Amino acid sequence: TPLVIDMGMHSLRAGWGCDVTPALQFDNIVAKFRDRKTSRTVVLVGNDVQLHGRLTDLKPAFESGVVVNSEILEYTLDYVFTKLGIDTDAVYHPILMTEPVCNPLHSRRRESR
Repeated sequence: TPLVIDMGMHSLRAGWGCDVTPALQFDNIVAKFRDRKTSRTVVLVGNDVQLHGRLTDLKPAFESGVVVNSEILEYTLDYVFTKLGIDTDAVYHPILMTEPVCNPLHSRRRESR
């Protein structure tokens, strides 16, 4: 069954191609910061960012509809795969992912890695 990911600049929807509605829908935001108590890097994605009140630590994956931060995009996709129950190192499903109209080639390369 294919995975369908609608990677919008402000919100993300994802699910299985056989379902009528998306299994996931959340704000397409990521916060990355260092925890002062443990000195470990913490990454929060989607609604978890707002739940933990880390809106000042936001890192954008997109600027003007173009992917500019592939690390943040990777965190977001890892979050999607985990929430959909994929807990393997590789995804053995076809993936259909939306992209902006006239997406520059360099941005498309970043997304497909």
